[in-house]
Amino acid sequence: MTKKLTQEEYNNQISVEGRFRATKSPEISRSSEWTGTMTKAYAGIGSRETPDDILHMMTAFARIAEEHGWTLRSGGAPGADTAFELGVKHRIHKEIYLPWGGFNGSDSHRTKPMALASQLVDRYHPAPEKLSQGAMKLHMRNMHQIFGPNLETPVKFVI
Repeated sequence: MTKKLTQEEYNNQISVEGRFRATKSPEISRSSEWTGTMTKAYAGIGSRETPDDILHMMTAFARIAEEHGWTLRSGGAPGADTAFELGVKHRIHKEIYLPWGGFNGSDSHRTKPMALASQLVDRYHPAPEKLSQGAMKLHMRNMHQIFGPNLETPVKFVI
């Protein structure tokens, strides 16, 4: 049986500030080299093996979302990530987080995640000790896709 949460418990669970405050150690900076001013953001992510007809829908969705002032957060991977990015015309409406420079040919400068992203992977991944260095960087990149440049501004939804 699932416990029904109060509104305050729910807000604390989904709030990055409330959810992760206890896990931050004093030596971890709360700042980031990445800047993002948009709070009306969504994560456009998915499989690298997404069927073509769905990829076209993802691109169309991103185009419409941008027209309505939404900012895409994605990871530059082939497939779904790239399809969403193709739909966004203006750089100000996309935040593409990469695990390392030049990933999948992307020119995004968002390649240096905060140290806190590593702590979050350690806390929430079922076997972080088994991750290769590359896999760890991919997961750290994922944290920024969802929680933003400073890990304190979560997306409004994931598609």
